[in-house]
Amino acid sequence: MSAVDYVGSDGIGLVSAIRSGRSTAREVTDAALARIATGAAAVNAFTTVLADQARADAAGVDEALGAGREPGALAGMPFAVKNLFDIAGVTTLAGSRINAERPPATRDAAAVAALRRAGAVLVGALNMDEYAYGFTGENSHYGPPRNPHDPTRVPGGSSGGSGAAVGAGLVPLTLGSDTNGSVRVPAALGVSRRVAIPEAHRARAAAMVITAAEGASIHLADLKTRARDFDPLTRDRFLAGALVPGVLYQQAQRFRAWYRARVAEIFREVDILLAPTTPCPAPRIGQDRIVLDGVEVLTRPNLGVYTQPISFVGLPVLSVPIRTGTLPLGVQIIGAPFREAHVLRLGARLESKGVVAAVVAA
Repeated sequence: MSAVDYVGSDGIGLVSAIRSGRSTAREVTDAALARIATGAAAVNAFTTVLADQARADAAGVDEALGAGREPGALAGMPFAVKNLFDIAGVTTLAGSRINAERPPATRDAAAVAALRRAGAVLVGALNMDEYAYGFTGENSHYGPPRNPHDPTRVPGGSSGGSGAAVGAGLVPLTLGSDTNGSVRVPAALGVSRRVAIPEAHRARAAAMVITAAEGASIHLADLKTRARDFDPLTRDRFLAGALVPGVLYQQAQRFRAWYRARVAEIFREVDILLAPTTPCPAPRIGQDRIVLDGVEVLTRPNLGVYTQPISFVGLPVLSVPIRTGTLPLGVQIIGAPFREAHVLRLGARLESKGVVAAVVAA
């Protein structure tokens, strides 16, 4: 296999090829950068490409291998991060126009720094919903990231660029963030269907109240002085959040504690739950409504109908892709608190058995 063949394949194969000498970190990095140069525009995944830095990091990996030093567990694996994570020397846009005026970050975020210490090669920053406040990925400032399986459709959000970059085979690994499903929705775009999670609809409502109130609080100063510089849809949600009564926020937090205890009871009977990640395949870009159970509903808030009640109480979750027809769907593997290992182990086993597989768009 050539270095180009490795890009877009599983990351473990890339690292193995580099460690064994079948390829070099620089060759893999150059191949990734070439794919980004020719394919990134089609999915609008990247906001920044760090070609010079990536080549320098790759050279460091090759130098370590040549000198017999340990290059790290992820030696030479290209990766990109949602532009919500700080990257030293890069302005953290968070999908906003307002943040574009801020100075570059002075250091890498902890997760970014950890991956780089492990030998992974950072190639760029990725597009997203403004301030991670959405489920479709659409952004009026930087354009919508596009679903690589059908560029007329959304890739999901808010980590839309992260999902699009992997789905298009530009990089094998990306970082996203997940408040109410912002990683799982892009990882999916369902199989639940026999354990009943009590009051899931109320959990979703409470999650929306808490997210809205806390999001508005974070951005209140800019809302007061620069409201027109927000994406209109983000701005309206923040403004609504700013009007949430304190008593309602308190009620949502009290319900959260009750709900956490009820969900914990489920895991006394089972080790893992399976649920759909999204209620439908990827909607088209600009499609503001979808039909669920015969009812027309708004697209943006309802793509997270199955993800919000889960992350609301901090359960570890992995979305694994299945293919039905031309577009992928996702299944959530949900574990008890602090049982990440169970979740990842089942995901790996399902992949090894061919039950789930990530299909890179042609």
